[in-house]
Amino acid sequence: MRRVRWALAALAAVAVLAVPAAGVAVVWRIAVEGDLTWSEVRSAFDGDGAGEPVLSSGYLEGRSVLVSAEVGGSVAELAVGPGDRVRAGDLLLRLRDDGLVAQRRQAAAAVAGAAARLEQLSAGPPPAQLQAAEAAERRAHATAQRAESAWRLATEAAARSAPGAGAELGARADEARVSHEVAAAALQLARARLALARAGPSAADERLAQAAVRRAEAALALSDLYVERLAPAAPSAGLVADVLVTEGEAVVAGTPLVQLVDTDPLALRVFLAEADLDGVGPGTAVEITVDALDGGTYLGRVAHVAATAEFTPRTAQTARDRSAYVFAVTIRVPNPDGRLRPGLAAEARLTP
Repeated sequence: MRRVRWALAALAAVAVLAVPAAGVAVVWRIAVEGDLTWSEVRSAFDGDGAGEPVLSSGYLEGRSVLVSAEVGGSVAELAVGPGDRVRAGDLLLRLRDDGLVAQRRQAAAAVAGAAARLEQLSAGPPPAQLQAAEAAERRAHATAQRAESAWRLATEAAARSAPGAGAELGARADEARVSHEVAAAALQLARARLALARAGPSAADERLAQAAVRRAEAALALSDLYVERLAPAAPSAGLVADVLVTEGEAVVAGTPLVQLVDTDPLALRVFLAEADLDGVGPGTAVEITVDALDGGTYLGRVAHVAATAEFTPRTAQTARDRSAYVFAVTIRVPNPDGRLRPGLAAEARLTP
């Protein structure tokens, strides 16, 4: 073992000519201390990488968005197809549900009726209604006067009647009295109705009418919401990855309709060795090269660095230390013009 150690020390001494400071330190640790690993030996002569660019490759990824039906219905129209680019708010498709449309019309009619009732109460009784109440009061007053006169005459006649005829006249007087009481009650009712007509609606009536309007408007807003959901729109800009339904197909709430991929920004996931993480953190500028676009260069920034290490994936390896543990680094890549597409291979150049 000691011979192996001195052999390594000899190799290190040869390298002193190229890297004097590093070579001396390596020779001392190999020959005397014996605690230096081969990775540390290589790092000593390759340089510690500080300030040097770090290259790593990966694939651009977009955030997947699944648009599902919020109401049931049949697919009446498809407005997009796979590969189409959409903006936030663009129509994706139309559903048909005649029941929801009919409920919306009914709710709109209820709002109109409640609003008309409130307007009528606020304006007071119409002139024709007031005139009718006044005419009814006058008729009831005249009827009550006639009934009172008839009752008085019948009573006087019964008092002046000869012996033997008083019973019949007394009965007539009682009938006249009852007719007078009925007419007086009708007059009181007519006067009360006239007073209500002149006073207009009470504050309680207006509050009830206002509550009826609010209730009808809330029902209409709910109907509008359901009808609006018959036309699903894109929640964000991106690409249509797939359309999952066909025209004429019946769907229920929760049925997946369209698969979108949000392309702005995109994400590039690369893997760096621990030695390359020095100076790399959220906000670090990254130069992105995409060979498929004639080697075009784009600017990104580190969004996240994994807290734990993992084995180097086969699909994305760093340029060195391929068998060592690495850390996943997620890079945010703005894509306002939409030139970049998910799945393109890209190389990241980080300068700590």
